[in-house]
Amino acid sequence: MSGETNSRIDPARSACVLIGVDAYTALDPLRAVRNNLTRLEEALTDPGIWGVARESCQVVSNPATQQELIGPVRKAATAAQDTLIVYYAGHGFIDHSDGSLYLTLPGTEPGEIDGAVPYEWLRRAIRDNGSAKRRIVVLDCCYSGKALDGMSAAGTLQVTALMNDVEGSYVVAASAANRLALSPRGEECTAFTGELVNVLGHGIPGDPEVLPLGRVFHHVRTSLQRKRRPQPELQDRNGIGSLLFVRNRQHVAQAVPPPSEGAPTAPGRGRRGYLVAAAVAVVAALTTAGAMFWWPAEEAAGPCSETASLLSVSDALGKVDDPKYQRAPLDGLSAIALDGPAHAWVLADNDPGRMFHVALGTPDRLDPDPESGEGIRTLKRKDGTPYRRGFDGEGLVVEKGADTMLISAERDSAIHRFRIADGKELGTLPVPGPWRNIPSGGRADGNRNVESLTATSDGRHLYTGLEGPLAGDGDSAGRNLLRIQRYTGSPGGSYALDGQYAYEADAGAYLAELVAVDTDRLLALERTYAAGMGNRIRVYDVTLTGMKDVTKVKYLTDELPDTFATESKRLVLDLADCPSGDLKAPEGQTQPNPLLDNVEGMALGGRLTEGEHRGRRLLYLISDNNSSPKQVTRVYALSVSLK
Repeated sequence: MSGETNSRIDPARSACVLIGVDAYTALDPLRAVRNNLTRLEEALTDPGIWGVARESCQVVSNPATQQELIGPVRKAATAAQDTLIVYYAGHGFIDHSDGSLYLTLPGTEPGEIDGAVPYEWLRRAIRDNGSAKRRIVVLDCCYSGKALDGMSAAGTLQVTALMNDVEGSYVVAASAANRLALSPRGEECTAFTGELVNVLGHGIPGDPEVLPLGRVFHHVRTSLQRKRRPQPELQDRNGIGSLLFVRNRQHVAQAVPPPSEGAPTAPGRGRRGYLVAAAVAVVAALTTAGAMFWWPAEEAAGPCSETASLLSVSDALGKVDDPKYQRAPLDGLSAIALDGPAHAWVLADNDPGRMFHVALGTPDRLDPDPESGEGIRTLKRKDGTPYRRGFDGEGLVVEKGADTMLISAERDSAIHRFRIADGKELGTLPVPGPWRNIPSGGRADGNRNVESLTATSDGRHLYTGLEGPLAGDGDSAGRNLLRIQRYTGSPGGSYALDGQYAYEADAGAYLAELVAVDTDRLLALERTYAAGMGNRIRVYDVTLTGMKDVTKVKYLTDELPDTFATESKRLVLDLADCPSGDLKAPEGQTQPNPLLDNVEGMALGGRLTEGEHRGRRLLYLISDNNSSPKQVTRVYALSVSLK
């Protein structure tokens, strides 16, 4: 068939099958899929939108077998004279051996193709049955971490072959590289289908009374792009996208022109983005090398290990172009402290020392925005003058219920308290004598002293750690011998030194940050850097319970191994193991993984209560670009398992 003859896709002579799998026995559930089916059926059968007969629109929820999925498609294909619509939502994966796409069933095991449905079977059922003029196939699927087990993440799907031997074609391909991208928390439907039913149900302001097929999906793409979500790429052949499809709810109601067998159709515009096939194929998390198809950028998100997953990353803070941030640049960010579930204070370590309050966005779609926060605080001395020279703030605690914050500063190896309202210093906390800088009579390196600072959730205990060893403590076979100081007190009040513990870092690593999980249980961020090799960023779960108090131990070099808290430390995260998507390291920088940079700050959020990461804790990281164009200011959101 060389061209279309109908001016409108006729609901009276069409049929559709809506298939969804939300309840899995071995894969992560996709609860929003059930809502997808309900909302799509409502929209497609509504005479005010499209108006296909309910008996011609079959809903197949959680088909248990391959036949239960394929059978209804064959039946609908036979019944449809004008257009067949087949929709599937659920997990999908690619067999790395041949690039074949598989659709999952409720009982599909991770990585086992025997319990899944080859897309080829669905294609044949559509192609070989009936005589519909057009076939529209919607595949709203994603990869989950479990679904990739035993499969190759680099597998590819030749999308142009999805329906290439079926006349009358239109394809849309959307990407959802993981569960969170497919189904955002707190939303009724999956990301793509949610936008689709929104366009169908609410229409497009300013558009004609009847929307062409291509216009519907172009608007869906624009909406997803505006929300910074994976966007469908579109391509049209034979003018299918120009056919009138649904009534525009935003337009004054008028009579819809009936299908006319002899009416001519405008030729396809060949828009770069519209994909080939007899399908609206919304294929998530797949890639292709076909010359006719361009996939959206792959997001940096997914499992890093059994104990950690990357939810999203954002470099937006380093790209703020408001003039006021040219005077107070958002760079050199060394610490982050949460201020509620969706906001944080970030600390700049460059002179004169500033705090920025930012809205973070959602964990699966970070979008840090200083304009939505409470502004900038310039840190000031007790006399109200800014720290023009010499502060170098590194660690940050927002004191619970006290309208104050604590900042550890390397320049004077001290912990300062500031009033949040105006950034004015109120006082300092005691620091062990040996922790003072060497010129001040202590044993601490001026650039590697009180780097980290954290508090327990009740504020009763503070912990700070030395980034590098005290003079005389040294290292053991290249592993720095460090110290962690505990304080006991009350937020906004006094704190007293209360125990000191020994910590042995990995070879070549320094202790960049601590966050308190509970009393005497910490997450420790270790960082290394080697020119020409880049960074290594690791997070360990460390317990101090039962450890020796080394307050009175002058030098750590002679201490037994069991003196050091690291004897029991557990690796939670190696950032190099996280998926980087299409990220690239800044020009002139070498990294083993482009995700990596000079990560300095860390904050622990609440426990996740739903979805595939339920039961895990949120963890935020932030990198310090050292005000260099060869580095990046980056915020990371992760989920971590803390037993």
